[in-house]
Amino acid sequence: MVLNVDTLTPISLILNELIVNVLKHAFKYNDNGNILEIKFYKEAETLILKVDDNGRGYDKYDSRKNSFGLKLINSLCRNLDATFSIKAKSPKGTEALLIIQDFEIINRP
Repeated sequence: MVLNVDTLTPISLILNELIVNVLKHAFKYNDNGNILEIKFYKEAETLILKVDDNGRGYDKYDSRKNSFGLKLINSLCRNLDATFSIKAKSPKGTEALLIIQDFEIINRP
């Protein structure tokens, strides 16, 4: 699958921000071995980017939820007309999910 650069660029910036966030925050106090799982796939007419970690978990009440990184992700999502969610997993970790329904696949000969 080859995506249009107007779709791929914001996705790559979002992924970069999510990875930086995991490395910066999620594994800081993790003693169980660090796991970062990234999945990017097409399901029906939807593109899905899922980033999971086994770090300390996302706290929706933390003041960092208004951080520059999340503001950047939300801005890029608006440009993509995509939805973004982030939530704590049980018993530990965080799941970030990006869903894109309006995208262009470039057909190669």
